[in-house]
Amino acid sequence: MNDSATIGVITPDDLDETAARIRLITMTRGERPGCPSCGIEFDEPRRGRLYAGKYVVCSCGVKSGAFSGTLFNGTTLDPQDLLYLLDRLTLDVPPAVIAMMTKAGCTPGTVYNWRNRLTAAGML
Repeated sequence: MNDSATIGVITPDDLDETAARIRLITMTRGERPGCPSCGIEFDEPRRGRLYAGKYVVCSCGVKSGAFSGTLFNGTTLDPQDLLYLLDRLTLDVPPAVIAMMTKAGCTPGTVYNWRNRLTAAGML
């Protein structure tokens, strides 16, 4: 996460989409992600596709995306907004402020829901 304690230092636009996605994958699936179904570690080409936001087909036949099998699965927020939201929540920024600063313009209720999910997962 951001090591600055100053609110407003980063915004979702400051974060590269691929870098944000890689950070979130690493946080939830480890440095060398694998298939969420069979657990086989993906080879370099498959990891590259996963990091680029493309689907990967495992040798077991299961098709998965960057956030398959994680608490981020099914989210409509882009990786920059997710990383920004997580960063701001760790700094105890009010949800209404976080919601206003996301690129997607999510609601404070969405931020509260993510705070609860992240807390339950031990990420906050």
